Amino acid sequence: MSSTNNPAAPAAPDSTSAAAPEGFLAGLRDMAPLLLSVLPFGLVCGVDAMNSGLSLGQAEFFSLAVFAGASQLVTTQLIGHGAPLAMVVLAPLAVNLRFLMYSAGMAPHFGKLSLRRKLFYSFIMTDQSFALTQAALHNPARRIKLSAYYLGCSLGLFCAFQSGHLVGALAGARIPAAWGMDFAVPLAFTALLLPALRSRSHVLVGLIAAALALCLSGLPYLLGVFLSAAIAIAVGYFFFDEKQPPPGAKGEASDAD
Repeated sequence: MSSTNNPAAPAAPDSTSAAAPEGFLAGLRDMAPLLLSVLPFGLVCGVDAMNSGLSLGQAEFFSLAVFAGASQLVTTQLIGHGAPLAMVVLAPLAVNLRFLMYSAGMAPHFGKLSLRRKLFYSFIMTDQSFALTQAALHNPARRIKLSAYYLGCSLGLFCAFQSGHLVGALAGARIPAAWGMDFAVPLAFTALLLPALRSRSHVLVGLIAAALALCLSGLPYLLGVFLSAAIAIAVGYFFFDEKQPPPGAKGEASDAD
């Protein structure tokens, strides 16, 4: 693991082995408030999997093997509506394309890890764990072991989501619609979005994306979501680029054990 002596560098990971438990627990603590929305999100995914016609064993194996809530919802809904196999496969892949960007942002910091750990870390990556790890990375006041922090965030969410999914799969359609569990999905992403709006340009791009998503919501196969995200990213890049250094610059340390 490389380290930096620059005290102003953002959240350089601690190289001591004693920092691993501390970083892991810090990740669990930071993730804990988000689990209030992750649990019902998993429950909704479990209910939807059962309603699509999957058996309990199939639903749980699917959730454990895929571990991608939004993609799971898309897939089970397509299965339930008898969509062609090609659409069932390609639609969740499109939903998860954002993880290419997430991985690119994490690569400078986890680039020296073993291939086995990279594969495992990529499997447990979520929107929430990426957002929290990036926030910790760019917080000058924190000195943590980044891989341990990320693991704490990711495994905490994994356990909460899978627990909620199991409860939802066992309960099935017996959960009353009046409970409004579907609200957990936008609530989880709103909790991630608001802290990320750190400048006026961020807010403007977010508003553009939201407006486009509403205008294009009538398009089939969730195309409105993808198009609005792509257009907003392009607008942000070409018109609101703040010329900030990429992750890994300014002597930020990489986490390699």
